Amino acid sequence: MNVKQWIKKKISVQRKRKRSITEDSNSESELPLTQIAHSNKVKNAKKDINKGSFVIIMYEGEYFPGKIENKERGLFEISTMVLSNGNTFRWPERPDIIWYKTTDIVEVINPPIKHNNRGFYKVPEMEKFLPDIYMT
Repeated sequence: MNVKQWIKKKISVQRKRKRSITEDSNSESELPLTQIAHSNKVKNAKKDINKGSFVIIMYEGEYFPGKIENKERGLFEISTMVLSNGNTFRWPERPDIIWYKTTDIVEVINPPIKHNNRGFYKVPEMEKFLPDIYMT
């Protein structure tokens, strides 16, 4: 499966999910607070999303910090970090780069802060998305 086929498949799945959400709810007051907050943040941050920007994305219900590597027709190629020890993150040995839609972007963040010389980084904006067991 090439990139274009994968993107079309992912977009069609997301469209189906959105239809089920919008068909069941008649107004914004019936949406979960997380969806309302997410839509407002993305709307406000769209103009700030450029190549080289750092963002938090949601992929399969989980949140990941990442860097935008490329931008094309409303899609963003993002290299994501992985959770490491405690609440630190690192870049994986093999880059994890996937094309995402704007709606997958939760927020634009500051660049990760280098925690040590072994390649671990702090991402303060991710703390609100991590379970309490990872907070030290």
